[in-house]
Amino acid sequence: MGFLNATLEQQRVDAAASLDMELEPRTSGDLAVVILLSVVYGVDLLAVIALLWNRQYPPLKSKGPILMTCLFVCSVLWFVGDLQVNGHVQLANTVFTNCRGFGFWVRVLMGICGVCAVVALRSYALHHVFKLNLPSRGFRFYLPLLVYIGCIIVYGIVAMALHASASVEYMPLLDICRMDEPFKITIYVFVWITSGFVGLINWRIRNIKSSFNESREMLIACCI
Repeated sequence: MGFLNATLEQQRVDAAASLDMELEPRTSGDLAVVILLSVVYGVDLLAVIALLWNRQYPPLKSKGPILMTCLFVCSVLWFVGDLQVNGHVQLANTVFTNCRGFGFWVRVLMGICGVCAVVALRSYALHHVFKLNLPSRGFRFYLPLLVYIGCIIVYGIVAMALHASASVEYMPLLDICRMDEPFKITIYVFVWITSGFVGLINWRIRNIKSSFNESREMLIACCI
């Protein structure tokens, strides 16, 4: 694989040094990380298939199999985006040179924000059922999620309207995606606001009484 070519990696490091930047070369350790996490997600895929196959079993049904599947998909997207952003794989001559597509849309909006949205929706459903005594369905229930998705779309469109140098751009010389600092700050703010909402909802359901310890389950999900 390209990122195991020691000569090319040294050229990248030297080029970064000439630009007063620090760059770590890709090594066999990166390959090991990719393989290990791919195996983990492969096992998770089997678990998701088993979950969907037995989705009518009460303890599993209570966990929301469809939501758990969505959570898995978003986690995979997060992982794929991380491969690009963290420089584990060669970007040149691959689709990963689309930095805004994978580093921003796939990793941040669909991956990180997707995971947060699914966890929040699950917690919000528990809040509706056990705190408000309302069904977890209908337009009123899904309205917060629709608003959040709308915010994601607007944020994504605005980011795409910016010049690549003001958001995320590919640097062929270094074979990396460089993110503009102010743009990175907006991402952190957006993600932290999302995480804050997730934390708030889970705080509201901390004392619910249920059959399958859903509040503890969501606490673990938030910590992870």
